[in-house]
Amino acid sequence: MWSIKRCWIWLCRMGHCRGFGVQSPWAYQLVRYVINEHWPYYRYADLSSSTMANDWLSQHLGRLYFRLSNYMQAQQMVDYRPETDDWQQYLHNGNLKAKVLRVDTADALRSLPRVELLRMSLTGDYKTAFWASLQKVESSSLIILQDIWRDATTKAFWREVQADARCTTTFDLYYCGLVFFEAKRYKKNYIINF
Repeated sequence: MWSIKRCWIWLCRMGHCRGFGVQSPWAYQLVRYVINEHWPYYRYADLSSSTMANDWLSQHLGRLYFRLSNYMQAQQMVDYRPETDDWQQYLHNGNLKAKVLRVDTADALRSLPRVELLRMSLTGDYKTAFWASLQKVESSSLIILQDIWRDATTKAFWREVQADARCTTTFDLYYCGLVFFEAKRYKKNYIINF
């Protein structure tokens, strides 16, 4: 059943493959060479032994997080309410110099000096945690929201995020959403076939 749903999602987003229709050079490069990069990276073999290796979606998302971590080169990455420690492994292996923190509450996010790269699982009090994290972001920050299309509540929350003036560029990958904050860019939401 899962493979039928995956095919349906791919067909519905077929017009958004490999950067088609993306006009911004920065966004196009991000889509082509980070989000939809198909060549193997140097640590994929090491990470394939994780507990998520047999689950297609988890491995697909983990490799995306690895590439985003490698692209961002943040000094500190935050993982909010992870279901498994494997997400932290993917984030850390993308940038070995970075420190990966596990955070389970909005108060813990408020106590951070800044947010450079944040992966959020949309569980628990994720709305409060997200709005608290916006007080700590910089123009170069990235927030990854996982499971944005899970149910009606998460879809409505994703629409709120897209509408917020501070969230200038968003990428809807169906399985997760990417939020960037560069104020010099035009406000835009990109739908990507991931």
